[in-house]
Amino acid sequence: MLDLLFQDIQTSETCSCVQFTSRGFIFGSDKFFHVNPMTGQVTEFLDKTDTSLAFAIFGASQCDSFPVAVLKVSPEDCSEEEYLLCFHGNVSRL
Repeated sequence: MLDLLFQDIQTSETCSCVQFTSRGFIFGSDKFFHVNPMTGQVTEFLDKTDTSLAFAIFGASQCDSFPVAVLKVSPEDCSEEEYLLCFHGNVSRL
């Protein structure tokens, strides 16, 4: 169990934000990641296969945008947790 507390996670940028969840925590570096401390599993938080997130994923990578904050926006008694992911960067408006 102690090995999980000291696991190295390789990212290309330093951590810019952290939000605890009911199943672990979300952190932002070059992307948003979710960590399950019970298993040590680290996954990208945004699902690349979800077409409704295509602009957020593709746009962030193309516009030099990066994570700056993650905030829980759902009420405590809500069965599904919802988070606001905030990015910084140069975004072109059409």
